[in-house]
Amino acid sequence: MNIVGAGADGSSNLFTKVANNFKALQAESNLYRLGLNYSKELTKATTLTTWASRLGGTLNLAGFAFANYNYQNSDKSWGDKAQLGMNGVIFGLSLTPHPVAVGIGIGLGFAETGGAFGGMYQTLDAGQNYYKFMGGGR
Repeated sequence: MNIVGAGADGSSNLFTKVANNFKALQAESNLYRLGLNYSKELTKATTLTTWASRLGGTLNLAGFAFANYNYQNSDKSWGDKAQLGMNGVIFGLSLTPHPVAVGIGIGLGFAETGGAFGGMYQTLDAGQNYYKFMGGGR
């Protein structure tokens, strides 16, 4: 009896081929499971990124609302206008769908909260005072 894969002496390699196919299927199964595990980890990372993005956007919205409130109750100096504009840019970046822009917006929001732009706002206020002193804005 000649079976596909049989040797010249009539002995069958069928069991060897089945065993090799089983090993190949087992390897594919392991790769599939590895892919599923990677997919689960990727889903966790995406969920975390989405959560952080929404939290950052919410905080930036609160910062923009606070800056708008401060502007409405201020003397509307150049520094106040710059602060409102900066918070508008920060909030706008946090609304974009691109994750890099969102990250930049969140980073600028933290910098704004930490007072990183306070010197710039004070410099603009001093410039406005000098402008008025020199007779500008009449």
